[in-house]
Amino acid sequence: MYSVLIVDDEIHAVEGVKAGLNWESLHINKVYTAHNNRQAKEVFAGHSIDIMLCDIEMPQGSGLELLAWVRETYPNTECIFLTCHADFDFAKKAIQLGSMDYILKPVPFVELEEVIKKSINKIDKEKELKQGSMLGEQWVKNQPYLVERFWHDILNGTIESNLQAIKHAADERSIEFKEKQQVMPILISFQGLNESRSSNEERAIEQALKIEGEEFFFKRNGYRGQVIRQGQEKLIVILFAPEVEELGQKKLKQLCESYVTGCHRTLGYDLTCYLGNMTLADAFIGMVDDLYELDRNNVSFLNKVFSFDEKIVIDSNFSLPDMSLWSVMLQEGHYTRVIDEAGSVLKDMNKEGIDAKKLRNFYHDFQQMIYYTLKQKGIQAHLIFNDQQSVDKLNHACRSIKNLIEWISHSVARVKEFSETSNKSDSVLEKAIQYITANIDQNISREDIANEVFLNPDYLSRIFKRETGLSISEYLVNERMNISKELLEKTDMSVSSVATYVGYSNFSYFSKLFKKHQGVTPVEYRLEVQ
Repeated sequence: MYSVLIVDDEIHAVEGVKAGLNWESLHINKVYTAHNNRQAKEVFAGHSIDIMLCDIEMPQGSGLELLAWVRETYPNTECIFLTCHADFDFAKKAIQLGSMDYILKPVPFVELEEVIKKSINKIDKEKELKQGSMLGEQWVKNQPYLVERFWHDILNGTIESNLQAIKHAADERSIEFKEKQQVMPILISFQGLNESRSSNEERAIEQALKIEGEEFFFKRNGYRGQVIRQGQEKLIVILFAPEVEELGQKKLKQLCESYVTGCHRTLGYDLTCYLGNMTLADAFIGMVDDLYELDRNNVSFLNKVFSFDEKIVIDSNFSLPDMSLWSVMLQEGHYTRVIDEAGSVLKDMNKEGIDAKKLRNFYHDFQQMIYYTLKQKGIQAHLIFNDQQSVDKLNHACRSIKNLIEWISHSVARVKEFSETSNKSDSVLEKAIQYITANIDQNISREDIANEVFLNPDYLSRIFKRETGLSISEYLVNERMNISKELLEKTDMSVSSVATYVGYSNFSYFSKLFKKHQGVTPVEYRLEVQ
């Protein structure tokens, strides 16, 4: 719907126009009136006006003066002049100011309605042009994201891997795409987990690698294409023909080596590049999957560049070591020696060539050896490896030989730390007793106490019995009874409150247990001592 302002110093003229037109058929729902320029400006200040119907000759300022102000202040308002004088100079000035039309009084309403319709059509077209322009600007601004999303959707299967579906999706998004366009994918896999960095810092560095990739391949070396972040610690560079053929595969590999070296030096990441072959878009995702498979199997080589047809040499005959001796060494306290020997074996395997499967097998065997050693020491594995650093090290252990060596060093260090603590029975006993004292009002069990000192419950019980002459449960009951007696002697707490204070929610059970230990009930005991 639209709005109109009628401006004329003759009141009857204003009322005549207001009453004489079929405003509803013109889609006009608001009709405002004014009798001079001042009143008209007040209407403009309070309302949005689409069309102004205005007399030219008015005593307190002409319609031409008002239109000049409107053009400067509200340029989207259309103006139609209504006047008694067919003056050429007036008409010329009105046209110069952008008046829509110039109608002589008395106003023929049919003619005026037609002119208003023309004004509305002009307003609509200008709105469409403005919206189209804004959409165009928005599209240009968002185009890089739209193109990146397009290739993302191809990679994740949202767009089917056939040329017709890809072309249709590109057309829908106004993205230039030719069915015979050949592309080359490059997988960039980077590692560099650093516990000192927050997740936000990690994402910022990943984004920096992406930006550096765009700068390096496209701006500095003349390729056309796209760089996409694909999951954690992965980038896909998509290069378009014919630039790849013109510059050559050898040159491209050299450029990738330069990129890897630069990023490793400046950002501290270990990078590996895998160059695919030129392919049509419908075979693109298959080529990317092949590159991912190369990356999964490469656990030996970092900061290298591999072509798709270049084979990574693997010695499948290299056997895994017997790790039982390492378990004995750990039990005897030779921690550094185990780390050194395991690292030496892995480095030898690296020289011969090792794939991801064999690396995982080594990891599982070493982990099993660690768990066996901890069991022999009475230490519960899930408690000492439950911290965030241990979880991070474990999650990345099988990514590369370097990561596995770091995990081995960390795991052995944790075994050493808790082994040395558990070997000091006085230290373990002290911690267990402190925990009991601090939680005497809780329903704690032998397992709770063992978890606190990272030991197996049976192993802790043996230490407790050896050092105190009591089992854990006997010690716990004795402590509770001693505290109960002190409270009954020195306070006015009710017997039920005393029971709760020492961890017994069942009053009857507490009284029965107290009598078993003291020969009298809690009430009788209080009467005796008071």
